[in-house]
Formats: sequence, C-alpha cells, structure tokens
Amino acid sequence: MSSWQKHRKHKLASSSIPLGGSAAGGAGGVGGLASAASFRPQTEAPLFAAIRDKDLNAIRSLLTPQNPDPNPRDRHKNNTPLLFAVQRATADDAADDDEEIVAVLLACPRVNVNAQDRESGYTVLHKALYHGNLDLALLILRERSCDLSIRDKEGNTPLDLVNSTIDHASRVPLRRRARLDEKEEEMEADTDNNVEDDDDDDDDEEEQSEEDAGEGFDEIEHATAAWSWGSNSNYILGHPNSDDRTLPTRVEIPPLTSAHASITLTTLSDTTPVLTSLALGKYHACLVAADGRLFIHGFEGATTGRLGLGSPAVTTLVPTRVENLPRVVAVALGADHTVAVTVRGEVYTWGSNKHGQLGFMTELVGDEPVPEMSPKEVVGLKKIRIVAVAASNHHSAAISDSGIYTWY
Repeated sequence: MSSWQKHRKHKLASSSIPLGGSAAGGAGGVGGLASAASFRPQTEAPLFAAIRDKDLNAIRSLLTPQNPDPNPRDRHKNNTPLLFAVQRATADDAADDDEEIVAVLLACPRVNVNAQDRESGYTVLHKALYHGNLDLALLILRERSCDLSIRDKEGNTPLDLVNSTIDHASRVPLRRRARLDEKEEEMEADTDNNVEDDDDDDDDEEEQSEEDAGEGFDEIEHATAAWSWGSNSNYILGHPNSDDRTLPTRVEIPPLTSAHASITLTTLSDTTPVLTSLALGKYHACLVAADGRLFIHGFEGATTGRLGLGSPAVTTLVPTRVENLPRVVAVALGADHTVAVTVRGEVYTWGSNKHGQLGFMTELVGDEPVPEMSPKEVVGLKKIRIVAVAASNHHSAAISDSGIYTWY
C-alpha cells in the first residue's frame, strides 16, 4: 500500500451522500428503508456484464460504432461502464486485467471520461486519485478530453481531493541536480576552505540551514504537459496526423521508462516528462525536459537536417528524442537549423549550413555545404560557458556571462 493510500482520509461517516440505495422510504417503506418495488430488477446494458465477466473481446465488440452509446447508467442510475470499471480497478482485490479493461474503454473515443458518479459527483480521475492509484490516474490523464476542473458534490476538483486526503504536503525528492562542471565543483571546494566563519551571525546560520534543508531537491515548478493548436501544415503541432486543431490539444511525449513500469511519486517524471521550455519555428518545434532530454518534431526537408535525427532525413509528426546529446537546458530554432546549449555550457548545432549558421565547416558538394544531420558541438566555443542561444534564418548567436557571440 502506498503512502498516499495510507494517508487518505475517509469522509464517509460525515458525508451527506446516501450509500447503498435510497435514503428515504417510499410508499410501504418502514424506518427509512426503500420499498420492495424499488429493488425490482432493472435492465442493464450488456457492457456492464462484459466488464464484470472481464470479457475483453465482448467489451471491444460492444464499443464499435455500430453499437449503442457506451455511456449508459447502471441499474441504479449511478455509474457508467467506465466509472464501474475504475471502481473495480481501485478495489483492494483488483487485478491487472481490471486496469486493462479501463484502458480498453478509454481507447474508445465515444466513452465519456468526464462522466460523474451521481452519488458523490466523482469522475474517474477523482476515483483514481482518491484511492492513490497513480498508474490509473496517469492513464486517465493521457486522455486529451480529461477535464481537471470538474468538481464533486463537496466542491472538490480531482487535485483538491488529493490535497484533502494527504495529512501534509511535502516536496518530492528528485534526482540531485548535475554539477555544471567538475572544475566548478573544485573551485567551490577551494572557496569553502578559504572562507572565514568567525563573522557569521545567527541569522546567517539560520539562512544557511534552510538552504541545506533543500539540498538534493528540484523545484517542482514546470509543466507536465504541452498543448498546441492552429495550422499544422508544416507538422509543428506534434500530433500523430496533419490535421489542423481549432482547440488546444495535448501533445503526447514519449516516456523514459516502460509503460508497464511501476509509477511512484519519485518516478512520475520518468513516465510523464516534466517540461522546462519549448521553441517553435516555421518548420519544426522542440520541447526540453527537466532531465535534459530534447524532443523534436516537424517537417524534414531532404537537404536541411533541421530535426537532427540522422540520415536518411525523416519527417516526424510527434515529439521524438534527439539522441547523442548531453543534458540540454535551452534550444533555439532557425528556419533550417537548430541550436542547443547544454547544462555544461556547450553548444551543439545541426541542420543546414548554407549560410554558415552552424558555427563550423561542413563538406561541400559543388559550392553547396552539406547539412549536418545529427548534433555536433561548436568547438570554437568549447572553452566558453554559454548560458543562452538564439537563431534566425541565416545566423546564430550565443550568450556567455561576459559577451555575445554570433556567426553566419
């Protein structure tokens, strides 16, 4: 059982929501008990029986367009099939195939991921988070139509519910930040040895202790999703087809770990990359993850190499990781080339070198420079720590602590 599950607070005792049937007796009812007529068997959609029997083939066949609406309510007019499946998947005796059933239902575009339980007002995301099932919550959050603003009958959104079911919020320990440079570490050590502590007062010590308490933690202040919309004529939106988008649509980013790996609070960023920045050009786009991975997508011309995915040049509609790069912290896009700066201040470029915008010489075919199809370091800046880069159609620029460098 996860710590999330251990700390959740059950509010059923104080809840005004009736459990297990009608709270008031009808005609013929005694002492608040429902009448026998209210328990008369009701017709139930076949989808509920298929979920109960764990018959995946039957579920898939019932989700085809030829079949009725896949969002009917059960005989108690409470759950939809998806709500019912999530209820089973979050039970203490849930099995792996219960989660697989949820995945099959979510794969059907006609299934309503935002339907609410009529007793509690919970959506499937409310239910998954309440029970501390991160795997299931992540599966639901990948649905582009998932609405995080829906409130239950107590006025809680899914994220409000998370906060209310944990005794105290705390920062999540992530991997230690990488040192920018080994020399920098040595310089820090030398400086520490030479610092005189005689003049430190109590306030300084208190301030230092607060800094030490946060050592080894990353600030959780970045986005876990990217959304795009508009014209997709050059494949820059990052979706698996070339259709334009009139509404914001979530961009799917490939996970670092297997989709079947166990998900915890400390490994969540491996499955759903935490994004720190993005760059958008005319023909391609880039996303930078907090762990330094660089994802790129867009239109790859036969003679540009702007995507940096190697030879042969391949257009990619969805974010694809650029390999053979150190940890990237920033990126800039020209029309036909890309510039990236790493955590150590190194600069890598790739793409067209027609105007000398890569910062190094490439081979010539006739009078035309051959494009660089994969990332290559700009060795002319090797001894200079670069902190930011910029690019345009014909030139590139890099900024250090002491100056600006341009080339074309």
